[in-house]
Amino acid sequence: MNIRKFKTGILPRHHLVGQVSSGLSTVATLALKYHDFVRGNFYVAAPEAIKIDQLSEFRSELFDADRSAAIQLLGKTIRDFISDPRASVVLQDFWHRLSDPVWEQLENKNRAIAYDGEIYWALQGSEIPDREIEELISGASYWPFCAFFYISSSSEPKKVLTNEDLQNLVQNLVGIAVDAFDANSFVIWWRDDLRPFPIRISDTN
Repeated sequence: MNIRKFKTGILPRHHLVGQVSSGLSTVATLALKYHDFVRGNFYVAAPEAIKIDQLSEFRSELFDADRSAAIQLLGKTIRDFISDPRASVVLQDFWHRLSDPVWEQLENKNRAIAYDGEIYWALQGSEIPDREIEELISGASYWPFCAFFYISSSSEPKKVLTNEDLQNLVQNLVGIAVDAFDANSFVIWWRDDLRPFPIRISDTN
């Protein structure tokens, strides 16, 4: 598995818009309002044997796709991005609520932030262990999974988000990752004109 850039963004854009539009979160709804995803490039984590520019769709399971390897690649992308103190990533989670009986037993609940009853997992700061990043990716909502990469106006994370915070988040988006290939991998939209893609990508397509 490696991450590669698409030569054309037509099909991956269609997939990403479909996933974000069914994202079931306010951040996803606002992202669609502020961005058309025409600017920027699209990337995918895929097995080396797959020619990504020959893919015709991104929902069905992909032969030889390794979910754990894809999570590690997305985790490394997040890790390198948040090494900047103002860079943040939030993962939407429409499966959990603060009122859930099991909430207090969740191991990473200290990473949770809330907006109007919605839960997001916030990743900010270089001190977060790789294992925890990968656990949060695995434990976030899927069908769809959405991770929002943005540059924050503050290096101090908040536990409760306001309308202004959400506006700041979506207006300063650098990238979005969504699940692909039956949740065994990820398609990523990235504004390379704002911030270089965080990790080295393969030169072959």
